[in-house]
Amino acid sequence: MVFETNKVYMHFRGMSHQQKTLLLNVFMRFFHAMVAKYLKGLDAYSAKDYRSAYNIWLPMAKDGFSYAQADIAGLYFNGWGAEQDYETAFTWYQKAAINKNTYAQYMIGNMYWNGYGVPIHTDLAQVWWKLAADKGYRDAQFALPYQYCYLNHPKC
Repeated sequence: MVFETNKVYMHFRGMSHQQKTLLLNVFMRFFHAMVAKYLKGLDAYSAKDYRSAYNIWLPMAKDGFSYAQADIAGLYFNGWGAEQDYETAFTWYQKAAINKNTYAQYMIGNMYWNGYGVPIHTDLAQVWWKLAADKGYRDAQFALPYQYCYLNHPKC
């Protein structure tokens, strides 16, 4: 789920202190419940109960929670708790990447690089890796120079 500071600020303008406090309390309860539910899915995943993790995360993913979207994509990518389907994995990674999930951006790059569910497209792979790398995702920061070297100087 993506929250943009300017949009949140605009909703607070003109509200009384009491209204702001009430709204923040509602938001915090919602956020706490969402995190607790996500962690329950993570516990199932850690116990290798992938189908339960899938069932917990799917509604969250449909609601736009980027971590759940990326995790659903990973389940499809690996065939854990769902039939392996690279195209569906790619779709979920795209949704998470649009919601600024750097891991998903990195994985889209990997899928383009290796042709998992999409045609091989090294230029698009590097674009997605750069998006993730610019936001500090270390695997993407490593992948960019390595793949540049691979494409332009195969002996390095």
